[in-house]
Amino acid sequence: NVFARRLRTDGLNSNVNDACTDTDCSGNALNDAFSSDERRTGVGVQWHWRNRVAGLSNRTLAGATFEVGRVHFVGTEQPAQFDATRGTEPLGNFAVTVAARTEHRYRTVFVTDTLSLTDALHVTLSGTHLATRVSVRDAGGDAPDLNGDHHFGRFNRALGAAWSPAAAVTGFASFSEGLRAPTAIELTCADPQAPCRLPNVFLADPPLKAVRSRTLEVGLRHRGRLRASLAFFRTDLTDDIQFVSAGGGAMNSGYFRNVGRTRRAGIEAGAEWGIDRFLFNVDYLRLDATYRDPFNVFSPNNSSANAAGEVAVGVGARRAGLPRDSLKLRAQWEFAAHGSTALSLSAFSRRYMRGDENNGDANGPVPGYALLNWEGSVALATGWDLTLAINNLLDRRYQSAGVLGANFFTGPGRTFNPAAVSEVFRTPGNPRSYWLGVRARFG
Repeated sequence: NVFARRLRTDGLNSNVNDACTDTDCSGNALNDAFSSDERRTGVGVQWHWRNRVAGLSNRTLAGATFEVGRVHFVGTEQPAQFDATRGTEPLGNFAVTVAARTEHRYRTVFVTDTLSLTDALHVTLSGTHLATRVSVRDAGGDAPDLNGDHHFGRFNRALGAAWSPAAAVTGFASFSEGLRAPTAIELTCADPQAPCRLPNVFLADPPLKAVRSRTLEVGLRHRGRLRASLAFFRTDLTDDIQFVSAGGGAMNSGYFRNVGRTRRAGIEAGAEWGIDRFLFNVDYLRLDATYRDPFNVFSPNNSSANAAGEVAVGVGARRAGLPRDSLKLRAQWEFAAHGSTALSLSAFSRRYMRGDENNGDANGPVPGYALLNWEGSVALATGWDLTLAINNLLDRRYQSAGVLGANFFTGPGRTFNPAAVSEVFRTPGNPRSYWLGVRARFG
């Protein structure tokens, strides 16, 4: 497999000028623009063969991958003034604040071997060696401290077994290790004394550690008229990386840091069965995503913060932005040979906001919500279907995420006021929407 990809991204957003402390000061806003040009190329090869070991059936898969990615990033900044509509009026020209070139190289070598001890019991053993290099170079000539090379590598192991006591039933268990190297964005936004906004500019910051994972999973699957699965899983991460708030004028100002150990554990269950022209699906996820090491984080807009604006995150605190319970139900009716209609329900429990990593803010988490969706299709001709979908059928109002921040628009008519007020900012969910389309199938 050989691939080449290119991604061009341009962005513009406005932020409060942290240096401005006067209501009438000139330049209480900043317009931040960036452009990113990413090019990635890679190649992967693998071999698969069957043989016999001590008279037992054996399958082996081995391979290697190599990938190179290069990014040219340019960030610019323009002084501006907030107007009565909370938009910005430029006060000058854009000036380059940072120009950087990054390169990452991923090299992977892996081998997997599956031995069939019986017709019903199969054991798999695998190993993967991953080596990563991330390089950052100053492309503007004004920030030589930005230059740096970061190397990460590890040999990851995995062991699994599958047992089928009956043709329709399979039990499985597995253990695996993993490694995630920090990205260039994370590596250059890791200094609490020099926080960055998202999308961040590149800075000369202390290095981060790679994230290491260990995963255990045990489950059962059933195939037949009733297709069902049940799995218990637990993933322990060491030196997990998180973007944490750094305070200041902008809600999205912060930095990346290693926060020690975290854990994601839970239950995943699903079922699908059909009765005549009806098809029913149910999927449920119970996820406990928690911190396993204590740490302090700067979150001055959290009602439980101390005089220094810090909150203490304890062992067992739930991670922000992740609901504990997720449920999806779907019922489909094939009312004709070439027509069907379906109704689905998606429900999510509450989730804590960013800035409330200690789960102690008085505002509490973002409330849970449930959405009803409808879809239908009818054949226009052979291989051609007319489709219609209505998302959020009941037009429910809900919030999908939240962050604790500072509101600087508390002056008359909601104009700029440097005396910011701590508030909750929530992301509104999508209202009712209609989708009409044509689907074609070939071959």
